[in-house]
This record gives sequence, C-alpha cells and structure tokens, in this order.
Amino acid sequence: KVVQADMEVVADDLLIEALPSNHPAAATPVTYMITLENGVKIFHASDSLPFPAMERIGMNEKPDIALCAVSGGPGLTSRTGAEIAKLIKAKVAIPYHGNSFSDFVEIVKREYPEQKVVTLKKMVPFVYG
Repeated sequence: KVVQADMEVVADDLLIEALPSNHPAAATPVTYMITLENGVKIFHASDSLPFPAMERIGMNEKPDIALCAVSGGPGLTSRTGAEIAKLIKAKVAIPYHGNSFSDFVEIVKREYPEQKVVTLKKMVPFVYG
C-alpha cells in the first residue's frame, strides 16, 4: 500500500498519520505523526527539508518528540534539522541520519535555547516522560 499525505494507518495500538513533506526526490513524499497508545506523539520528518507548513503541523498536532534528519537526504544538514525543530516545537527534538549530532545541538542551543535536545546512543534505550 502506498502511503500519501493526509492518509491515516492504524497498526496495532499506533495511529500513523502521513503528512506533507518537502522532499522533491521522493515519489510520494510524506512526514509522519505517530501517536502511541498512551497518547505520546512523535513527529518523524523522514528526509524532508523544512517548509512553512511544518509550523502549522506543530501547532495543530503538538508532538512530544520530533525526529529531525540532519543528513542523508538531498540538502539535509544540521541547520535544516534545527529549522525543523524550531518549526515543529516538540517538547524534545532528536537528531538522526548521521554519525555526529554536535552541530545540530550547538545550533539549537544557540538559536532556540528553549528547545530540549536528546541525542540517542546506539543500543541505549530512550524513555520519554
């Protein structure tokens, strides 16, 4: 099944909403809002570049966690990841796609000091809440 923006999929106790994306190279570009059974909302930016509608997504959905790509796709950098964190305004921003997240952390710390950032470590569980 091809998922497109504005579709919803229910998988077990998860609600997965496909939302708009700015990823020109993708055939069906989407970002995701994943709602867990306990109500925690996770925004997954996929390989999207930041775009103005992300601010509306953040205001409407009020995600707890934003997964922000900082490399791996066309044009993705620590700066674009930080811009996504700023637009979405989740309680926690987590960078992904890459081996070093220090630039992302520094940009967010300097320009959006109210944003909490968590960098994940391989094989170390992250517990939100």
